[in-house]
Amino acid sequence: MLCRIVPTNPAYVDALASVVKKFLELRGMEAEVRVEGDDVVVEKVVGPPELLAAVPGIEKVICCDKVLKGVGGLPPGVMGRAIALFSGGLDSPVAAWLVARRGVEVDLLHIVFASPRSAYQAFEVAKKLAETEVLGPDPKFVVVNLSKVMAEYISKARMSLVQVVIRSLMYVVASRIAEKMGYEAVVTGESVGQASSQTLANIRSIEAVVKPHVPVLRPLAGMDLSLIHISEPTRPLYISYAVFCLK
Repeated sequence: MLCRIVPTNPAYVDALASVVKKFLELRGMEAEVRVEGDDVVVEKVVGPPELLAAVPGIEKVICCDKVLKGVGGLPPGVMGRAIALFSGGLDSPVAAWLVARRGVEVDLLHIVFASPRSAYQAFEVAKKLAETEVLGPDPKFVVVNLSKVMAEYISKARMSLVQVVIRSLMYVVASRIAEKMGYEAVVTGESVGQASSQTLANIRSIEAVVKPHVPVLRPLAGMDLSLIHISEPTRPLYISYAVFCLK
């Protein structure tokens, strides 16, 4: 079977060809991959061609008489690497997915503030998110346990500031890890006004105190929950509802 892949951005056609080739190799699918003009041509495909549509940076895949809708965006890695604060709840999986679609390889950082069980729940959501292939070829799931530190901070902080303290600690950890491991940005699922720590005044105060070493990306900043759930029709629905689907 011969498939012609139309990239979202022809400027990255060579990078997309490399991503497609590695994608096929990881799945044991034999094929010949080459660049032809502004498109990527995959010839002699052994395996279901529908899988190709999951690769970021693809607008559509044309396989003989079949046209498959791609997820769009840019090929993984062409825009660098970022680490996403990942609770596994409603917002953080969508935030990671949106940034990854723009050509950023995204790894996930889960911070344990109370029970270690939260890490297991978040990991189940992370596995589902990784199945979409958008995060990159080898996404990592990083866990940092701050439960003892958190208990001490809460005992000393005013109750009205607890959420701000928690958010500050998340920034500190993510920023240090980004600096140490070479990430170029931190991704968060913050939406302005959605929580007490996410008002403009508190976001400004937290950044002024923490002084993150890398940019903080907030792709959901202007969205409310209902818009977050419907804003991306090509995003698998379970990503935003994954935490409720776990058994």
